[in-house]
Order: sequence, then C-alpha cells, then structure tokens
Amino acid sequence: MIEDSVSIELLSQLLSSQLITKSEKHLLDKKRTYYKLLRSIITEGQQNGELDTDKTANEIVKAYALFERALMYDWCLCNGEYSLKEYGQNMLEMFLNGFKKA
Repeated sequence: MIEDSVSIELLSQLLSSQLITKSEKHLLDKKRTYYKLLRSIITEGQQNGELDTDKTANEIVKAYALFERALMYDWCLCNGEYSLKEYGQNMLEMFLNGFKKA
C-alpha cells in the first residue's frame, strides 16, 4: 500500500508539482500502464455484467482516477492522520456501488 511505501512528503510533492507544471501532467497521461490496467479491469467488469454500461469504460476510469487522487490528496492534507488503506477500502465500496449493475 502506498502509505507504507511512499512518504507523505514525496507524495505531497508529486501531487503539488502536477498542479503547477506547465508541461505534461504525467498523472493524467492515458498511455500510462495505470490507465491501461484500469481500462482493462473496467471493460471486463462491464462485459461480465458486474458494472453498468450506462457509462463508458473511459468515463468510469476517469472517475476512479479522480477518486483515487482525491483520497491521496486528502490523506496528505491530513498529514497521514488516518489509515489510507482502511479509509480507502470503505470509500471504494461506496464509490463502486454507484457503477454496479442493478
């Protein structure tokens, strides 16, 4: 988990650098392995009937990436006062319920 392997200071610098950079925003690069893997997982979930198809895979991927960045940003703002893993698991369930097939 990221909270055990990356310091809050380093993660904070990464997130803040993406806000002030005028060049490429690496966190938003759709060619990253991260986005390819997410797209594959989401597409498979839609094909298996586990996830709703009202939204495209790309829309869900974008929403998930936003959700994940928001969690990390909040964790950094709170200086790691809570377990990112535990809070993330609780929030992820709530987030994914919005995309589950009814």
